[in-house]
This record gives sequence, C-alpha cells and structure tokens, in this order.
Amino acid sequence: GKIFYYDRFNIFFDEAAIIQSITVYICEEKRFTVSEIEDVLLDLDEYKTVDYEKAIQVLQGTLKVLTLDDFPIQYAVIQSNLGKAYDHLAELKDKAVNCEKAIQAYKEALKVYTLDDFPKKYAVIQGNLGFAYGHLAELKDKAVNCEKAIQAFKEALKVYTKEEFPEVYRIIEENIKNVYEL
Repeated sequence: GKIFYYDRFNIFFDEAAIIQSITVYICEEKRFTVSEIEDVLLDLDEYKTVDYEKAIQVLQGTLKVLTLDDFPIQYAVIQSNLGKAYDHLAELKDKAVNCEKAIQAYKEALKVYTLDDFPKKYAVIQGNLGFAYGHLAELKDKAVNCEKAIQAFKEALKVYTKEEFPEVYRIIEENIKNVYEL
C-alpha cells in the first residue's frame, strides 16, 4: 500500500532567483516589521519550482534572520516549508536522508504549532510528519518508523475529526491502514 499525502502543498517557487531576492531583502534590511516579513512569507506561497535544493538553501538562509526566539511564527512557516521541500526532494534523490531532514524540520515547526495554539497547522504538520515517517519506514527501521507514522497521523486526527472533516479523516485513516500494510 502506498501512503497518500493528504495535504500536499504545491507551494514551491517559480524561480529560485525570486526567492533569493526575497531572502536578500529580509537579510539585508536591518529594519523590518513582522508585518513586512509576513507579507514576504505569504509571497513565498505563490511561487512554484522544481529546484528544491535551491529552495532549501534559501529557506535555511532565511532562518539566520527568522529565529525561533525572535520570530516564532515566521520560523515555523519556514520550517514547515523546509519540511515540504525535503519531502519533494526525497522523491527525487537521497530518499532516507531527505525524509530525515523533513522530519527534523517538521519537528521544529511543531515547537510553535502546538495543538492548543494552532490546531489546524498542528494537524497539517502531524500529517506531513506521518507521511515522512511512512516513507522512511520503507527504507529503514521499519517497525520504529511505522509506529511514529501512525502516532503522527493519530495526532492529526485530534483536529481532523470524523464529524468536522469527514473526507480528511477518511484519508488519514487510509494512511494509517497503509502504514500497517508496509
């Protein structure tokens, strides 16, 4: 059984140059407001590309400015996008290494996106985490990574209840079933 990615975001970027210019703006401007940074991050969601390695490089560079302590929300957005970039890159090469990097980025995002404070974002990240662990289980430490995938999907179900989100609930349940079949 194949694991479905129930919340596959296609938020990658038209051209790495656009992202690089946004990053340069963030890094070179010594005076910027949280609102300006949020606008830039929203712009990131508008671009698409297959140059995931460049996107990863730029996102990591952005983390030099947007730290967890100083810009927690923006940090979580970047980490979430970093996780997605690694997920996509894992489909192209170095699957185990990139799955592990995606997992680490998602865990960083969860430092901000808690169940209590950001339930929807928490659930999305947990779903993405389940996906990454499921793919990692296909390559190594099957039992451990399957258990982690199932746990992450179950965490997502704390928000995506059958009553409120029947379609998403069904897909996550299917993902759990698929993990058991690995």
